[in-house]
Amino acid sequence: MNARLLGSITFLCGGLLWALAASSGAPEAVDVDQAFGTPDASVPQPSTAPTRPPLPTPATEPVALTDSELMLPTIAPMPMLTPTPTPTIPAISTVEIPPFKALYDVKMKGIVVGELEVSLAKAEGGEWIYRQQSSSKGVASLFGPEDLVETSRFRRVGDGLQILEYRSKRKGGDADDNARFVFDHAAARVDSVGKGEPWSVKAPEGVVDPLSMTLAMRFELAKAKAGDRGASASSAAGQSFLYNVPRQGRIKTYEFGVVGVENLEVTGRSISTVHVQRLRDAKDQTSIWTAPEMDYLPVRILKTRKEGSSSEVLLRSFVRS
Repeated sequence: MNARLLGSITFLCGGLLWALAASSGAPEAVDVDQAFGTPDASVPQPSTAPTRPPLPTPATEPVALTDSELMLPTIAPMPMLTPTPTPTIPAISTVEIPPFKALYDVKMKGIVVGELEVSLAKAEGGEWIYRQQSSSKGVASLFGPEDLVETSRFRRVGDGLQILEYRSKRKGGDADDNARFVFDHAAARVDSVGKGEPWSVKAPEGVVDPLSMTLAMRFELAKAKAGDRGASASSAAGQSFLYNVPRQGRIKTYEFGVVGVENLEVTGRSISTVHVQRLRDAKDQTSIWTAPEMDYLPVRILKTRKEGSSSEVLLRSFVRS
């Protein structure tokens, strides 16, 4: 039963019971054979009937009511209800790459000439820091003893990266070695404020920096696999990726395509990798092998130049932190 209707019925019944409870004593017995209105002989009757005063004569003129008496109570209008706006729900990433640290050997003609240390770590305010430190070893250290440190600071937005700042630093290096790019996404602009002549360039949506390009590719490969409900990485064959990267006052576009799946000997064991190759590069041929079991971490990078020289980067160790 409707709660308001039930409350009204309860109120009316309660008033009736209260009126019955207010009467004093039990009800008097009535002789059913006695006619209604006949005087009872057992009760003494007055000698003369009391004289009832005459009723007042009603006024012949109607009584005029004042405006205040005629005025009905004013009912305030109900306020208009303003619908509560639906809160904006931020895009949620479908894939995640946990923090990690990886070490690589850099080889030229089969000889180790340097090493790379790559790491991903969480920072404050929902930001992330992607870092790479490269150093030379052996004879190569005589020509470049100072390490090159690159950092990319970004946020995760949906399934992409929103780069906030890129920095590179090497003591005694040139403008490329000591660069700093600031990404203004509201103005769709990237400003170079590092060493050398400052410049500003209009940046398309999804722009990345030179360091975070491979990390962005890892997220796209992981997303492709997640979208295929965990199917084999071979299903990504033929997929391509485009990356816009600020470089020397302009935006340079890099395109990569998935070649297929290959097994490689990495850190002493055979693992399945996704082979990705750079497209439309007339000077160099760059191939990257990523490991799905390591969150698509590059485990081998081979760069062959047009004149025939080549360099290779091989994974030495990997740990999730």
